[in-house]
Amino acid sequence: MGANTQQEQHHHQTRCFYRGNTNKHRSTGKSGEVGGIPTYVGERVVYLILGCGLVGYEVLEFLKEKKNEFVIVVDRDEEKIEALKDRGYDAVCGDIRDVNVLREVEAQYADTILVLTNDFETNKAAVSTVRRMNDDGIIITRAKNPIEEEEIIKLGADIVITTSNVVALSVVDELTKSELDKRMKKFERILKSSRGGKFAIILQNNPDPDAMASAYALTHILDMYEIKADTYYGGAIGHHENKALVNLLGLDLKNIETLQERGGWEALKTYDKIVMVDTSPAITNAPGPPGKFKPHIVIDHHPYEEEQLQAEYVDIREEIGATATILVEYIQKLGVEIDEKLATILLLGIRVDTQNFSRDATPKDLEAAAYLLPHVDQDLLRKIESPPMSEETLDVLGVAIRN
Repeated sequence: MGANTQQEQHHHQTRCFYRGNTNKHRSTGKSGEVGGIPTYVGERVVYLILGCGLVGYEVLEFLKEKKNEFVIVVDRDEEKIEALKDRGYDAVCGDIRDVNVLREVEAQYADTILVLTNDFETNKAAVSTVRRMNDDGIIITRAKNPIEEEEIIKLGADIVITTSNVVALSVVDELTKSELDKRMKKFERILKSSRGGKFAIILQNNPDPDAMASAYALTHILDMYEIKADTYYGGAIGHHENKALVNLLGLDLKNIETLQERGGWEALKTYDKIVMVDTSPAITNAPGPPGKFKPHIVIDHHPYEEEQLQAEYVDIREEIGATATILVEYIQKLGVEIDEKLATILLLGIRVDTQNFSRDATPKDLEAAAYLLPHVDQDLLRKIESPPMSEETLDVLGVAIRN
């Protein structure tokens, strides 16, 4: 089989897989046209890496750990492409400046395009061609100096990394930021369209401080959009620290069984949106029988099975140590005013879920904690972590607060 025939076959295989797993799931209308923000977890956010040298490979390795990302690599080095395929990557051999090659990998539909060769003229040509094909995609590329940066921005690049020894780290950082920006824009659109409505927030059975903190933070965000919320949990709030948390902060939590007084699970249909926080339908500790309700929004950090979960908005990051960390990010991005009470419960949620930063803590968790710490009420934190009252007293106080 000749090289050209092999290449054509590779293009055909990649194109079919790309369409089968991406475009057919894309939404239309307000949620975004082709190239816009995905709506369902079953979709793939599409990354196109043009040029896979040392920098491109580092970015490829970073992206392979993420769920719901579909990555295609294009490089003219045939041996390199074959090696990538042997490792399970979707890769195509071709000239990244060639519009026909770019059409074959459907660059016009990619969400983010990374042009990462070490040849500036090649990068310029590729950026210019991709931008003519794709108005909406984010184009990230590299340059050696500010003069080159200015030149390639004029051709359509959105983000240009100019310091060669930190290119790979910078690209990864910019990817993360761009993902968060896209996610926040979609989340904010949902909240704006629901202004004046009412949400049901669902926590897991026997919620822990991370779940309660995340729900409490979410109610603060909803307040900004004049959205009311009821927070439900399954099981019981049993641990003395958790009871202290509820009582000392006066958290308004309702047991999911109270829905029976309003017609059972059907009562959830009276809410504009159902939000699952620190849990999801794919998690065994989610309250209620499977399939009794479908959430519109899911925010969590626990592992999940993709096929079990469909929602209007999903932010599940298994690499994060606590859901509270994700909510801190939301607070910062949306400009929510943070008070001592909110900071205290969020810090506690992060500390408990990461076992005081000794288990599965990430730089993101540490950054969130550092942001919260100046706002924390240390006396309140000590009372929650070491409640001076017995569990029986806490139970009595809990009933009094709820009534």
